Amino acid sequence: MMLANDQDEEGLGSTAYNAEAGRVDVRFADSISLKTTALVIAASDKAGMKGAPRDRINEIIARESKGSLFMQRAHHLAEKDGEKIQSLLQRLNEKDDQSDNWRVSMCEDTIDPQLERYRSQRKKVSTRVVVDLDSFFISCHILDNPELDESPCCVGGPKMISTSNYKARRYGVRAAMPGFIGQVLVKELSGGSECLTFVKSDFKLYHSKSAEVKAILQEYDKTLKMCSLDEAYMDIESYLDAYFSITEGDRDHAAITKRMSNSDDDRPPLQEMASILEIKEVTKNLLHSI
Repeated sequence: MMLANDQDEEGLGSTAYNAEAGRVDVRFADSISLKTTALVIAASDKAGMKGAPRDRINEIIARESKGSLFMQRAHHLAEKDGEKIQSLLQRLNEKDDQSDNWRVSMCEDTIDPQLERYRSQRKKVSTRVVVDLDSFFISCHILDNPELDESPCCVGGPKMISTSNYKARRYGVRAAMPGFIGQVLVKELSGGSECLTFVKSDFKLYHSKSAEVKAILQEYDKTLKMCSLDEAYMDIESYLDAYFSITEGDRDHAAITKRMSNSDDDRPPLQEMASILEIKEVTKNLLHSI
């Protein structure tokens, strides 16, 4: 039974675990593909990139980056990573040869008890919330100039992009991407019908908008921590205790949202709170580990 098989079209290599044979099979080509780890990360999905033509995006990024110092370093790192992967998988195969059940034993004797210990120590329901403002920089500019959102645009320039709007993300344009590559992506993938608009950064504007957001969030946690202009860490337990009298056992997302939607008008804004709780629900597994 083949559980995993991953090989790119240029022959970077493939890795597969054959459960019936109990071994990991690895095959690496002599040459390293242009689709290095660094490039895949550069083109990885962000919000707004669903349905973007990933293969075509990777092809353009690799072509436009070919021969650059970045690509040379990426090739070198890819070769080193390949050597490490081969070494680790060889060790796994040797261990499989020595024992048939070592994986099961490790799970039962080490991993499962450790997980159970962590579960017993954590609170059943986490009230901690991470708020991350999506495409914050460009959204600040769009608030002041809504016409910007009618076409692909980003904050930055030909050398580097700090963030992009959703129309640009459909073409694979994202943060930490050279702007000249973003221009090519938009031009080629739109068939020449659109072009990427660059917007100059304005940190005075960003600080102002961030302060507005912080003031709203402080209605739910006065001691929240702003880790950057567009990211906040909060604990809403006191808010829930003060306004909803929801016992810990009843603190599931559906119950809290229902209680908030039926609350009085003189309480703090609730629609925003519902949105925050949606974020908490999606990320609850991560938050439990904080």
